[in-house]
Amino acid sequence: MSPCVELDPCNGRKRHEDAVRHTGDLIRDTVHGVGAGPSAAPQPAVLAAVVGGAFPDLRRSSVEAAVAAAGDSLGGFVLAGMGLGETRAERAASLAAAVEAMPAHLPRVLVGPGDVLSVLDAIRAGVDVIDTDWPETLASFGHALTMRLPGDDERAARAAARAGPAGWGEAPLARLPEVDASDQAGGAAQRASEAWDQARTDPLTGRPCFPLAATGSPEAAAEGAPATWRVHGSVSDPRLALDRRPLVPGCECPACAGSWSPAALTDKLPSAAADDAAMGTTGYSRAYIHHLWGSHELLAQALLEAHNAWRYRQLLADVRAALVSGGSALEDLCERLVSLHGLAR
Repeated sequence: MSPCVELDPCNGRKRHEDAVRHTGDLIRDTVHGVGAGPSAAPQPAVLAAVVGGAFPDLRRSSVEAAVAAAGDSLGGFVLAGMGLGETRAERAASLAAAVEAMPAHLPRVLVGPGDVLSVLDAIRAGVDVIDTDWPETLASFGHALTMRLPGDDERAARAAARAGPAGWGEAPLARLPEVDASDQAGGAAQRASEAWDQARTDPLTGRPCFPLAATGSPEAAAEGAPATWRVHGSVSDPRLALDRRPLVPGCECPACAGSWSPAALTDKLPSAAADDAAMGTTGYSRAYIHHLWGSHELLAQALLEAHNAWRYRQLLADVRAALVSGGSALEDLCERLVSLHGLAR
């Protein structure tokens, strides 16, 4: 990737015009630099940066300058300077102008924005690659991705069945023995867990817990349960202190499924599988991750990063499947995700 002059939208048009000009010079210098190697070496391709802030015409000019500066070394484009404070409408207009000016056969990479709505907008605009640390940033603040994806209901039902009669599918909350009055931590955990109706709302998703289906129950909806599903939730919520379920029931990530490779899910010894069934889950429970986070253990963030990356990958896999299906599949998927999670249109 070539260097660039990246400015936030607070800067005026004059500064963005200068940034476009200087970025073109940097692309030219990059091409000359990578071409200064041995003559027999293949000429490496350069990903040219595209800047211009929230000004569509400057984004278009930046693309034209990049094409001229990189010449035959041009290997694609990196859309820089986005996700720095511009509105959704401004970003959409800038993306549309830039993508329209780019040769269709070259890849387009968006750096920065990574939330679900930004990703869906970028893909519909024609972006091929999203480069973002959004899932890891959420993990660093103690948040787990809980967005509802196609197939989650079926996966959750299978996982609950595997957990068995003693598992979290039947009894999601662990029961403490009688708590001694001097046990402040135990008493607080018991009170926090009993203070919410598990059939009506979930601390992570904000939706009714049972049944597991995303639509929830008519009774819960009639009682005023939230109409949307949270994209992410905090594991610091004290109501998770006795929650035996994985972060997202049915999720196959290392944190929820309890293995760090797909093969490990099927290669467990029979005794280990029996122990897992007895405990009611094959992964790490919400209560355990809640405890780790409250104890400032690094394992908490590691598990959250693994989970968030897995869920994010699943989101993009669903998007790719919709693209392959063609027709209105992508628009249908985007509309479902937007409406289910209450994302701003």
